[in-house]
Amino acid sequence: MTYSLSDLTKITGAKRRSVQFWAECGAILADKDTERAGTGTHRRFSRDEAMVSCVIAYFAQMHVELPQLTELAAKFREMLPTIRHFVEQAISDEMVVYLIVQDRPQGIRMGTVGCRRDDPEEKHLDVDRTIGRFATEHLHEPDSGAIVIALNTHLAALR
Repeated sequence: MTYSLSDLTKITGAKRRSVQFWAECGAILADKDTERAGTGTHRRFSRDEAMVSCVIAYFAQMHVELPQLTELAAKFREMLPTIRHFVEQAISDEMVVYLIVQDRPQGIRMGTVGCRRDDPEEKHLDVDRTIGRFATEHLHEPDSGAIVIALNTHLAALR
């Protein structure tokens, strides 16, 4: 399945001009066949890029600047092949999956953690502890911070 700019606007809740700007600046990447096809050809985006759009839309709402949005998009896109199974389960709401983003002077670092809703309570506590460790790992460093988002929530429009 592919998505148009209009589709991405609907699923992210972002303004059309914002989504166009993300595409023009390389934060989201159109399919190669449609990127430079010329006048009259509308850009199309893969499901992966729709996922990327949903993630960066949250950060855009927090007024994160475009260079950082582009970096976040690249990091998420880079790790997507290794976490695809978990992301798809978050989309289908089979699992609760959290994306943890650390912003450090050395750059952005991302990780995921999750569990099934019917997992034993101990598994849910393990997830909570992992989030806590990862999110607070570098908070003592200047200009560092962490954000945790539930992918289930931010990717729900892809169901």
